[in-house]
Amino acid sequence: MAAGAVGVGRFVFHISCGGTRDGVAAVFLLYALAFAITMGISVPLNEELAAAGDPGAISDPGTVRAAYEDVWVSWNLVRTLALTVALARLVRVLIVHARLAGRA
Repeated sequence: MAAGAVGVGRFVFHISCGGTRDGVAAVFLLYALAFAITMGISVPLNEELAAAGDPGAISDPGTVRAAYEDVWVSWNLVRTLALTVALARLVRVLIVHARLAGRA
């Protein structure tokens, strides 16, 4: 899953090297992906974990954690990679924009 996210990130990063408009669109799409992961996966998982009850009252917290952790960590990694690529892309867009503005 993470390898696929890296591949998508690299693809978006490379197709948007030509101009700032495409770069901004790529940044927006990556941020939208991260937001969708947060709202569609992370928040529901967090709510399920909260519904398990008070951590001090759970008889086997390891079981609760095991059911939750793998999915959450995997999607959090995808979200982190998307945001990291978005930040790198935004820096690149700003550099290109500054260079183009200096030529005008």
